[in-house]
Amino acid sequence: MKNLVALFLLFAVVVSANSNNTKTATANIDLVVENLLVGAESENIGLKTSSVIQLGKYDSDKSVNPLLKALKDDNNESVRISAAISLYKLGNPRGIFAVKRAAKFDDSQRVRKICTILYNHYQDQNS
Repeated sequence: MKNLVALFLLFAVVVSANSNNTKTATANIDLVVENLLVGAESENIGLKTSSVIQLGKYDSDKSVNPLLKALKDDNNESVRISAAISLYKLGNPRGIFAVKRAAKFDDSQRVRKICTILYNHYQDQNS
């Protein structure tokens, strides 16, 4: 009986620790996303491009609108391409639609070509 009680207590401690780790991990991800969003607004093109591409690694609703804005409005091709890649990775329907639109209407042939590849690949994977 003592062994059963000890086992139960150990199990309760492990479950509690895992629950706290999950909360901490979620808080850390939110912090990372917030920092990347700040970087995505930077005037430094390298930082901006890197931040935009990294946002695609985190499934956060907070990043979709800034990525949509970057794809549509940014003057730098690399930033727009990075935004398209991140939106593709996130798989958000609004993001995929924006990639499809950029494939047809972006001013840059390079951006249009990459967006076409991304959109076609998304269609192939989801049909």
